Amino acid sequence: RISPAPNPQYPAPNAQYPAPNAQHPWVAEFLRYLAVEAGLSPNTRAAYRRDLFRLQGWLDGRGLSFQSATREHLGDYLAQARAAGAPETSRARYLASMRMFFRFLVSERRLETDPAAALERPRLATRAPRFLTRAEVESLLHAPDIRAPLGLRDAALLETLYATGARTSETCGMTLEAVNLAQRFARVLGKGARERIVFFTQRATSRIADYVGGPRREVDNGTHGRSRGRLFLSVRGRPLSRETVWRIVAKAARDAGIARPISPHMLRHSFATHMLENGAEVRALQELLGHASITTTQVYIHVQAARLLSVHRRFHPRARA
Repeated sequence: RISPAPNPQYPAPNAQYPAPNAQHPWVAEFLRYLAVEAGLSPNTRAAYRRDLFRLQGWLDGRGLSFQSATREHLGDYLAQARAAGAPETSRARYLASMRMFFRFLVSERRLETDPAAALERPRLATRAPRFLTRAEVESLLHAPDIRAPLGLRDAALLETLYATGARTSETCGMTLEAVNLAQRFARVLGKGARERIVFFTQRATSRIADYVGGPRREVDNGTHGRSRGRLFLSVRGRPLSRETVWRIVAKAARDAGIARPISPHMLRHSFATHMLENGAEVRALQELLGHASITTTQVYIHVQAARLLSVHRRFHPRARA
């Protein structure tokens, strides 16, 4: 069992509540539903499982259960998370997992009423996404040593992230079968099991072709079952993990002399921002990024607006006065 936080009333934001003895069968049933019928990604399912495991431990510690939990109990749970300093994004996900879980239990007639239905969603502040300048992107893409096998793989990976705007998980999941280098596109599986087409630049296509014809062929070496046909592989011929991609991007940033922390997702933000700066339409960008709602894409308009405001204040004579 995991030790409780020092202060049981307001546990630390990242502290685990006492773990339940075993996962509740309703949670296992819910997770199967998410995989088979809802089509949520493995990463989302894993996050929901952690959230519900945490909630189950919190309820157990108070002599409660999913059956006896009320709206007030769940509100207390969220309030304690807030008092402990849990960020709004985490609390919003806690609520989303609870809402979906209890709605599922009602639909399956495990419960008569939904205690999470009337809970108020935390208001999330809109934050402008962090992105790289074009000069930083060029430095980053040129950082790997393409004379070395791993350097060529890393260069192909970085070019792919920036050229396509794909998420890290989507890039890790790219397969040779889904990549068409002749026509410079690939099919990726995004959130909600939605498939879309992403496009390569000429340089990305060239780097991928060199990698597939050289280092990748050597590490795969007839072990297709181990590689699962993925485009990007580790030195042992296994699919790259998200953690490895993070390390590759961080190393390239250090080698490029970029002082601030850089994540793979910043290349996705950079792709979107630079596309808008060059005149791309928001609707087209929504399709390229795989956003279910255009509201998600519109966050990049704020970045563009902030840049234009900066230019206006810098160059307009009355603004300077």
